[in-house]
Amino acid sequence: MMASRNAREVVELMNTRQALNHPDMEMEIMGDDQQILTIYLKCDEEILVQPGCMVWCDHGITNDISAGGLTNFLTRCFCMDESGFRVHWKNTSNSIQCIALTPSFPAKVIPVNLSQHSGELLFKSGAFMAATDPDLSFEVERAGRSGGGTFGTGLFGGQGFVLNKVKGEGWVFLGAAGAIFERHLASGETIIVDQNSVVAWETTVHFSYKAAGSLSMICCGGVGLTMSTLTGPGYVIIESMPFSSVRAMIRAGNSNNSGGKSPVKAYFGLFLLAIWVLYYGLGAVYMTVDDYYHMHKPA
Repeated sequence: MMASRNAREVVELMNTRQALNHPDMEMEIMGDDQQILTIYLKCDEEILVQPGCMVWCDHGITNDISAGGLTNFLTRCFCMDESGFRVHWKNTSNSIQCIALTPSFPAKVIPVNLSQHSGELLFKSGAFMAATDPDLSFEVERAGRSGGGTFGTGLFGGQGFVLNKVKGEGWVFLGAAGAIFERHLASGETIIVDQNSVVAWETTVHFSYKAAGSLSMICCGGVGLTMSTLTGPGYVIIESMPFSSVRAMIRAGNSNNSGGKSPVKAYFGLFLLAIWVLYYGLGAVYMTVDDYYHMHKPA
């Protein structure tokens, strides 16, 4: 019972709306599942936003497009599954103006204060929505930087061969769906997470992978070949319903098949196709040879 009680103390269901509920905060998260972030900008104050995330704003707020330099542009385009361009929204009026933002897919708004995490954060591709630091920089780190090997972690870790990182100050806002869990891992403490459910983690956290289990588990367990591992110390964010899984489920045309992400059905279909090709292919060859034999059979 003691171990169970300790586990409850370190695993927290994140209340994203409550995270910004402070009298001095000039930001507010509204809604339950498809949330909106409202930011009140002072005179000449500016924020950085992913294209397509603005819902509405006051007339005193103007926008501008930047690429953040060639390195940032290429990093965002080819490594982060984000637009290479960044939208700067700035209050150019003489009074406080309001802007509302939402993720580019049905999701909650996840606020992370970079000043509490050494000014750096690693996150999954496509999760970035906005930041209060207009000079926020986007970088990449090779997978397996702290052990495990770049090739293995890149191939089986679920986040690719490079890990996405932002550096700056202030708040960063991410998009994630379902129930949002946050956990502060102790030094050496490891959790195993479904690859698609990992949202973000501190740079002090070691990201790696492990085999899902036996062959029967890999084929029929619904978790695929490997699962991600996160080892502390540090802060991690996990989502229960990643949009990539929902998109794959819709594309597959079913929503609750036994076996989940099991590849058995696809392999079985390929096996039947191979048998069909061999059967009819060999049959056609046999008939051709037989016809040739009868045509050239000595009288």
